Amino acid sequence: MQITLANPRGFCAGVSRAVEIVEQSLDIFEPPVYVKHEIIHNQQVVAELRSRGAVFVEDLSEVPNGSVLIFSAHGVPPSDRAAAQARGLRVIDATCPLVTKVHLEAIRYARRGYHVLYIGHRGHPEPIGTLGEIEPHQGTLIETVGEADSVAVPDPDRVVVLTQTTLSVQDTQVILDRLRSRFPRLELPPKEDICYATSNRQAAVAELSGDSDLVLVVGSHNSSNSNRLVEVARARSRPAYLVQDPEEIEPAWLEGVQSVAVSSGASAPEYLVSATVARLRELGAAEVQERHVIDEHVTFPLPRELLEAGQGPHLQPPPPNLGEGARGWGRERAVSTRTPKDAEDSSSHRERGDFSGAHKRRSGPYSSARCAAAPPPELLKGIAEFNTGEFFEQHETLELLWRATDDDVRYLYQGILLVGVGFYHLGRGNYHGARSKLSAGIEMLRWFGPTCQTVDVADLIGKAERCLAHLLVLGAGRCGEFDRSIIPRIRMKNEDEE
Repeated sequence: MQITLANPRGFCAGVSRAVEIVEQSLDIFEPPVYVKHEIIHNQQVVAELRSRGAVFVEDLSEVPNGSVLIFSAHGVPPSDRAAAQARGLRVIDATCPLVTKVHLEAIRYARRGYHVLYIGHRGHPEPIGTLGEIEPHQGTLIETVGEADSVAVPDPDRVVVLTQTTLSVQDTQVILDRLRSRFPRLELPPKEDICYATSNRQAAVAELSGDSDLVLVVGSHNSSNSNRLVEVARARSRPAYLVQDPEEIEPAWLEGVQSVAVSSGASAPEYLVSATVARLRELGAAEVQERHVIDEHVTFPLPRELLEAGQGPHLQPPPPNLGEGARGWGRERAVSTRTPKDAEDSSSHRERGDFSGAHKRRSGPYSSARCAAAPPPELLKGIAEFNTGEFFEQHETLELLWRATDDDVRYLYQGILLVGVGFYHLGRGNYHGARSKLSAGIEMLRWFGPTCQTVDVADLIGKAERCLAHLLVLGAGRCGEFDRSIIPRIRMKNEDEE
């Protein structure tokens, strides 16, 4: 059985930005940090952020006065902004810029006397936020073709249609065609509202569906864009399933199947795709390939209020001329005796709602008793894949090793994994993902060193820092100019000096 991975898939620029906003807010401010609604619709990501001190709320009355509040990627209505201001909350807006675009369109057209017909799903935070920008009589939510047939507007000559960014392109077109037939002078905004990532992932699934016996979409059940990917595959007469955990895959789905297409929603992290591939291998898959359908090079900057709050020395970029050793950005922080066990203890404090014992960063040095042991074969395999640029494969290999290891040396494997994932994101032009994962991997590797299981950890930290410095100098807009020749090889202590 063959697995074909859709490219593009997974995190979009808006989701990467939103997750990074929460992660950086947890670093800059003391937990808890409050978030209105789930930051993105992914169960595992939300659970991980919750364990670090993020508190997700649906009503601002749950947020103590003066606290830090983040608005989710889906956007909020003006009433939430007013309530936050009245409560003296420190607001950081993680609304996707493409969602903000639709908000502004609704305001502009309503001011010009147009009635806004908004195609979207009832109860989803996006239409709640967008239609909240205008008076109730100025807009109508359209969810079905039947509602498009029956909607009444004050002036048929002054009607505009806007859409939720995560809808199915095909389903939206059917409703749009019906509205056009009813309102010949219907206006559309200059640029389509369905976001680039939604359209691109649907196009990739549509193409792969033609060559596959089965389609699996990785994503949470409450993710609109993930559900739409399943619908795209089924519309092409292919059996398709949404899985938010690899264990949900039923062996019966694979009976008689020779080829499986795998994609993931814009809010699904890549490690879930890796875990899904590993599960399919357990069930008989032998070959994995990736099919590139559409290029993506979109990035969004972090909000100014977060950048201004983070101008302290702990967020300053490293100098561009870092040496090859481990003396670099943040090394001065590696002086505590905090261990991975301390991090787990901090998580337990958060689960009880007690953040007094929660540390803002996990830093070393830390030396596992097993650091003196020989490297396991799986680690050597993952390092070999890392050194040949097979970063997706090394992620899969080291993810399985990390999860199967009980000793604290598992965090060495995870640190190497994260650095590799950073370079994987770099190869896909995802600046924010690359920066986030490289930073996280470097910080985790500081628990160990200078060597562990014959891995030259200090050398890897120093070279990864150099890459991160180069990336930060380029910035999101020039990520594609990254000099890939400086991506390091992982050295072993017993290797001859080059």
